[in-house]
Amino acid sequence: MDETGLFWKLSLNRTLATEASNGGRKSKDRITLALTVNATGTDKWEPWLIGKSENPRCFKHINRQLLGVQYRYNNSKWMTGVICAEYLY
Repeated sequence: MDETGLFWKLSLNRTLATEASNGGRKSKDRITLALTVNATGTDKWEPWLIGKSENPRCFKHINRQLLGVQYRYNNSKWMTGVICAEYLY
């Protein structure tokens, strides 16, 4: 299992802009992705996505069973022991 964080609102630290812009605070909004595959690539598990909201707005009109990912949530957006135990069983 590989657990990785995705800072989906973080802006790039380099750009091809022709004009200078003022600095700002960096967004720390993140989600956690859990990916599992064996060494040969023959056994791939569904990816798990861990976010903050129980019912995110982006999933409002989407059938979650057809997405191909499992969604879980908690306030910290990290993999917890409870989520990990559910993931492994």
